[in-house]
Amino acid sequence: MSLLCGMPISADVVASEPSVLFGATSKEFDGLLRRRPELVEYLAGELAARLKRTNEQLALQQQRQAVLSKLISYPSEPSFRSDLPHLGKRLMTAAAEAGNSDSPLLIVGEKGVGKRTLSLYIHSMGARRNKAIIVVDCRELPRDNARSLLFGDAQPEFVSRFAEHLGYLQAADRGTLILANADRLPAEVQEDLAVFLRAHKSSSEDARVDVRVIATVDAKADNVGAQGGLCEALSEALSSEQGIRLKPLRKRRRDVIPLAEHFLQQAAQLDGGPRKRLDESAKRKLLGHDFRFENAEELRQVLNLGADLAESEIITAEHLFFGARVGAETPHFDLLRWAWLEQALSGGYLVASARVLVGIAFSGIVAACLVAPTSLVGKVANAAVWGVWWPALIATSILLGRIWCAVCPLGSGAEVVQRVAGRWLSPTNRLKEAGPTLALIGFAGIIWTEHATSMSAHPRATAALLLGLTAIAVALGWLYERHTWCRYLCPLGAMCAAFSVGSAVRVRARKEVCQGVCTGNECYKGSDRAKGCPMFNHVAFMSDGQHCKLCLECIRACPSQAARLVLQLPVRDIWRAAFIGTDLAPVIIVAGTMALLLAAIPPSNAGLQFGSLWFALGTLAAIGLGLACKRFLQQAEQTENGGIPWMGRAVYAYAFSVAAALFALQLSFLPGLNGVHLHVVGITAEPFRASLLQIAQGAAIGLGGLLTLWTLWGICRQGLHPPLSKPMWVIIPLGLLAVAYLVGELSLLALH
Repeated sequence: MSLLCGMPISADVVASEPSVLFGATSKEFDGLLRRRPELVEYLAGELAARLKRTNEQLALQQQRQAVLSKLISYPSEPSFRSDLPHLGKRLMTAAAEAGNSDSPLLIVGEKGVGKRTLSLYIHSMGARRNKAIIVVDCRELPRDNARSLLFGDAQPEFVSRFAEHLGYLQAADRGTLILANADRLPAEVQEDLAVFLRAHKSSSEDARVDVRVIATVDAKADNVGAQGGLCEALSEALSSEQGIRLKPLRKRRRDVIPLAEHFLQQAAQLDGGPRKRLDESAKRKLLGHDFRFENAEELRQVLNLGADLAESEIITAEHLFFGARVGAETPHFDLLRWAWLEQALSGGYLVASARVLVGIAFSGIVAACLVAPTSLVGKVANAAVWGVWWPALIATSILLGRIWCAVCPLGSGAEVVQRVAGRWLSPTNRLKEAGPTLALIGFAGIIWTEHATSMSAHPRATAALLLGLTAIAVALGWLYERHTWCRYLCPLGAMCAAFSVGSAVRVRARKEVCQGVCTGNECYKGSDRAKGCPMFNHVAFMSDGQHCKLCLECIRACPSQAARLVLQLPVRDIWRAAFIGTDLAPVIIVAGTMALLLAAIPPSNAGLQFGSLWFALGTLAAIGLGLACKRFLQQAEQTENGGIPWMGRAVYAYAFSVAAALFALQLSFLPGLNGVHLHVVGITAEPFRASLLQIAQGAAIGLGGLLTLWTLWGICRQGLHPPLSKPMWVIIPLGLLAVAYLVGELSLLALH
């Protein structure tokens, strides 16, 4: 505790056997924590246990103090109308009727819909509004002491206002007792409460307490006799009278924006600063979210974080992050547990050196292809682009995520121009919305241009393509803030993002550190050590890695070492990630279709191929399929019960097969592979003869097919929240389709 707090701590330690006392300085202790993350987790667990015990004691004292304060003075005219903006007319009528009644009331709704606030509002509307009101969260009541806290020493059949030991019922006499999360009361206490409600319903004895009970329960627990829900007796005692059911926020979309503006107004009043406003992109993003974690409370948290991240008075879609913070508690291996690697990456020198080396190699290749296209150097440079770089780009995306994007010369050039003379404009809403579609069309266009101009045999065409992409990236880097090109428009980045969803290397956050320590959101906004995430990400909310380019700026910027570089099971995110963006999933459909088209055409070095009309039509058809898939997934997201539709996960499962097909195609541009043959001579069978290229292509396609089948099987069998498991008869046709695709691809390649 002394080392953790940085101050002297007094403690008595009794040794029960001969022991050895070890001492550690603050510096040594900090180094130990960096080397052994499990020690941090252990200490965090011990501190959490102590904090829980302290909180329980404090909560008990606060409850007692609240009871005494309510007995001493009552609120004059409480009003909670301001916390319930834009209530529907029917709900307002029901609340007014409930306020005029004196019967027990049950309010049902999901977590965060405003059950407690509505209870307070109903009390303020009734005849008891000037009397005592006590709110008890039944989750905080000790199970062994819940009955005595509620009834005192009285029996439920006759709870007198005159008793030696008072409970909440006596304290709320003549007023209202709100039992939040009443379903969390022990079953025997629920039975006693039901007896109390029945016994006091028609009684007029002066000695009995006169209290109105309002109970709230979670919608999922509103099942009679269900485990964790209301018992049958209490459910009947409450539901025999009027009740109110609050709809979740996803079923009353028209309330989202008024609630959001109300919460922003509250935040401005609390901070004493100007009120921040939502732009159209932020409003559309809010309206498109389901808020299934905590409904209105989740909306409040999202807006509070967005207001903190927004540097101006306008909150855009990039400032809004949804869902629970994603931690690294799932099985993984922390690569930064090695102090030397953490030091190398935290300093930024390793990534910076890699960028410089890649930039030099890129400049040399472009220069060789442009200046000396017919020389040996130019041909080698061109072969390096299509036979080495393209396959390596595909393979690293599958295995290591978007690691190429971290050192890509296009992004590096755009960043240099941005620092020197950038205008730092925010990307427009139209650009962000059209970005995935433009990236999809751009990827298909690159594949078509590669075939139409025979770039594998024309170095200058290759140089023109690379220079064109560089010019667009630099122009957008000069115009917009951060890495807008990489995040929204880069066709190669879109392919890498689609392929990297199931990669094994990820940047993840330590949730307990983010929730308990972080106050500045440096991973997004930046710090004095490093700039914020260039891809508009918040590391605590990244459930997949498709929009993370592994630049590691978040690791350098975070002062709490919450961001970690981890190694996890491949395809884990496709199986278990709560949220996976499907905006780039159609790229897999386009890439798979283009791979089949290319496999059907033997490589040609005869010059320009602009006359290949059917290939142009096939490219347009591939784009059409991608756009249709995009539309289908968008509609499925609107009807699926939580998370992303399982069809979106199935599309990502095909990423391995499509990547294998493209990888096999690009290997044909690597000189020498087709000239080396393997001969296997048997005793009776015919001799087996295959080139090294054919063996490599078959191995790649076979491995891709196995990964796709494994992923589909996992989607069928893995338990997800919400459950997305599907019966085998749904997954088998998808697996057969993947096998048919790869067999067709391999057969077409064999004809070359």
